[in-house]
Amino acid sequence: MLGRLLLFIVLLVFVGVNGVYASSSAKKKYEQGLSLAAKGKMKLAKIKFRSASKNPDQKRKAKNVLFIIYDLAANKVKSKIAAELFLAIQLGNKKEYKKSQAIYAELLASDSGYSGVYFFHGNLLMTLKEPQRAIVAYKKSIELDSRYSHYYSALASAYFGIRKYDKVIYQATKALTMSASNIQAYLNRGSAYHNKGMYDKAIADFNQVIKYRPRDSIAYIGRGAAYQKNGQLDLAILSFDDAIKLKPNEFFGYFNRGAANFKQGFYKKAAKDYTKVIELNPHLASSYKNRGLLNILKLGNKKQGCADFKKACDLGDCQNYTYSKQQSVCK
Repeated sequence: MLGRLLLFIVLLVFVGVNGVYASSSAKKKYEQGLSLAAKGKMKLAKIKFRSASKNPDQKRKAKNVLFIIYDLAANKVKSKIAAELFLAIQLGNKKEYKKSQAIYAELLASDSGYSGVYFFHGNLLMTLKEPQRAIVAYKKSIELDSRYSHYYSALASAYFGIRKYDKVIYQATKALTMSASNIQAYLNRGSAYHNKGMYDKAIADFNQVIKYRPRDSIAYIGRGAAYQKNGQLDLAILSFDDAIKLKPNEFFGYFNRGAANFKQGFYKKAAKDYTKVIELNPHLASSYKNRGLLNILKLGNKKQGCADFKKACDLGDCQNYTYSKQQSVCK
């Protein structure tokens, strides 16, 4: 009767240009730096950015904006353009996207020839989920100045957004030849390898991230997902355990560990993981769906399983609930 229930155990791997979690102190220093730089107070801004960059969660963003100040000192960009660019970045950081876009439009129309304008505009376009336009912007930034590793890793992120995984790997590899510690490049290339079924290479890249940033929970989740696809379920669970220790209030680790526990036959542990996901993120339909499957197929708790299927349906995923009602499993 239950044979056609859709077995839906998925991995959630969130990797990309915005996949960072910042401590409040470092985030505040970064925001203060943007405010100072937008007012032309570059020396004070540099102090704030350098302080923020000491925090692993803010390091990439802070170091990227520091390059504007370095370029200003090297006469690669005019002070007015630099201040306007910082204002555009600040507005984007505050989610005032229309205002930020308007400033970028003015900067692009001025034809300053500064690569940073295109790079940071690309970042905004990625935030706005426009990877195709971001690719054009990043390519222009590289055309104007090909020295920066983070330009190539950003381009890799944009290609990831349109699922061009071979191009992700190519651009990320170029970034890594320029900077062997480019975390974003390893994350994107590792994710691309994963999606191409090249799990050993994915694991190697996520291990490199862990080497340079041992407290990066996303790297442990990515590695765990690759271990799972590679059939190494014990190692997958251990990797998800590490992610959860680092970020106990983020649901990604629990969701992925739930999938691994399910495949390993640890059904009660899997159900417990999905319950934790629901506690942390009650709006994710797949968590209710997966727990419903466990309750009905493996744990003999039809009442709770049907309740889970109904909740998943309320959140937009009705396939299992509809079928279960048709088969008189659920009312």
